Amino acid sequence: MISRRDFLQATAVAAALTAGSGLGPLGRAAAQQKLSQADILRFESQGQVTILHVADIHAQLMPLQFREPAVNLGVGEVKGLPPHLTDAAFREHFRIAAGSADAFALTSDDFVSLAR
Repeated sequence: MISRRDFLQATAVAAALTAGSGLGPLGRAAAQQKLSQADILRFESQGQVTILHVADIHAQLMPLQFREPAVNLGVGEVKGLPPHLTDAAFREHFRIAAGSADAFALTSDDFVSLAR
């Protein structure tokens, strides 16, 4: 049985080799100058400690593209209110720029072009 430490080391090496060779969806996006690693990893510091949560590493061997739903029906008093907003209405409500990494992660707008 492989130890957790050995698994993480092997994963880090594989990630470095893959990123260096430009393989994978992030490599393609970076090569097309759509999203860079800096764009994906950019965040505002909230204190003195940074925790990077990585989940489900083994699934990255065959990445699954999850598309947010284009329809979320809200009826009555909740019609047009979060969480019953999708696509452009969602982006406008939360002030998310079209074509950004956030738009890719949170809406189905331009999903296919941003996934490439």
